[in-house]
Amino acid sequence: MVAFKDWERFQQVLHVFGKYELRHLVDSFRKKPAELQPTQLRKSFEELGGAFLKVGQLLSLRPDLVPQAYCDEFSKLQDAVPPFPGETAKKIVEQELRKPLKTVFSTFELKPLAAASIGQVHLAKLRNGKKVAVKVQRPDVRSTIEADLDILAYLAQTLQKRYPQDIVDLPQIVEEFKHYTENELDYEKEAKNIEAIRKNQVQDRGIVIPQVHWEHTTEKILVLEYIEGKAFTQLLQANYRFSKTTMRNITLSIFSQIFEHGVFHADPHPGNLFLLKGSKIGLLDFGIVGHLTKEMQEQITELFIALIQRDVDLLAETLARIGFVHRNCDMNQLKEDLRDTLGKYYNARLENVHFSELIVHAIQAAKRNHIQLPHNFVLLGKCAITLEGLGRRIDPHFNLVETSQPFVQRLLQKRLQPKYIAQKAFKNLRNLHRFAQDLPRLSNQLTETLSHSDSDIHRVKEDLDLIANEIGFFGNKMLMALCGGIFLLGGVLLLHYDQYLWNGLPLFSLAGFVLAGLCFVRLILSNARMTA
Repeated sequence: MVAFKDWERFQQVLHVFGKYELRHLVDSFRKKPAELQPTQLRKSFEELGGAFLKVGQLLSLRPDLVPQAYCDEFSKLQDAVPPFPGETAKKIVEQELRKPLKTVFSTFELKPLAAASIGQVHLAKLRNGKKVAVKVQRPDVRSTIEADLDILAYLAQTLQKRYPQDIVDLPQIVEEFKHYTENELDYEKEAKNIEAIRKNQVQDRGIVIPQVHWEHTTEKILVLEYIEGKAFTQLLQANYRFSKTTMRNITLSIFSQIFEHGVFHADPHPGNLFLLKGSKIGLLDFGIVGHLTKEMQEQITELFIALIQRDVDLLAETLARIGFVHRNCDMNQLKEDLRDTLGKYYNARLENVHFSELIVHAIQAAKRNHIQLPHNFVLLGKCAITLEGLGRRIDPHFNLVETSQPFVQRLLQKRLQPKYIAQKAFKNLRNLHRFAQDLPRLSNQLTETLSHSDSDIHRVKEDLDLIANEIGFFGNKMLMALCGGIFLLGGVLLLHYDQYLWNGLPLFSLAGFVLAGLCFVRLILSNARMTA
């Protein structure tokens, strides 16, 4: 018998699966394969709640892990559960702050504003009169989630053994879920995400992100500035007519987070957006946030441009650079696959291009061709899909590609600026220099490995050592020539931008010319030594 942290919970899971006619999940333990039905699975997860509800919501964000039919079905999951008593919430706040509630808040409403599976939100006032939203974690939610994770891990491993998993990697899904729940169960991590995005968006007057009250925030409670407005979900149900600039402002704000700052709200659905006074938009719930390195931002910019321009070659190459490429990946097959799936968009007008379809097809093509994409990239894709879906609900004529055109033009112009060109060139120089330094060492490692397998290789080793030395020598010459060319080009490009003068000459341009001269002199001297 398998040992679980909560055996009764496991029996409940089996009962609910049977109720929704998911008997093949139970039968799988008897080696009877069957098809998993998305609708029935979604209903069972909804009734079970806890980690099952949250893992379903995660699956809706991951078209790279499960088929699109499951993503669409799991996106219907509602994280609406009965609230726990307000008195219990008060006790949790006092335990976390280690002081009486009245010493921090002048008022604290017992009836929550909203309740979800991880926690619920109460309206309160600080002693200085400021309204705040207090997010309180449910009692014992961590132990409940851990018990469910135990069951999910067992189910995933068992089903993985019983079914051929060419499409779905169930243990991977559970591991991914553990990562998300660890962040969601720690409100201090969510607070850091809020602060990072708020700092980056400070110049955006149309978007409001709540301020964190750090002195009252812990792992289990999160105190935020209260933002008064109406949720987009309520407004959409009431058929409210939004301003034409609403979706433009939201789109440009999210794109700025992605392409300029690298920290973005990954789930901008209607429940997380509020309409405030003055047509401002409040952005809430930062439990799911994506983080991008500078390198990934560069790659995603190229990918975004390739998608919009329907450039299959650039798209395939960028997908390969972003993800982990399995040895079975065939780049020619990937390009052919992309041509087939994106073919209908080749001659389409810009306003007829649906970005959500483009990104889903690209993710699915990458998966079919054995490219494993990082989860932050897939989060970005889901963010764009959610954004486009919201836009169509607000305005049937909304088009994400068309709306983002000014932003794309800005990205392209940035790439033509001298500063960007210089930074890119220096980065490539560092990589080239590192390669030139590592090549002799890698060559020696290769020849040593080969020499152990066959004694005849020793004769080849001497030739390879000679080649490695020659490559290292010419690599340094190439590096000097490239540096000289870049300094010379930089000096020319900065002639019209340089505001600092020395004896009437542009200082930075002059410095570029001097450095270029030194590089070329060193190159000439090395040639002279070689011929001597």
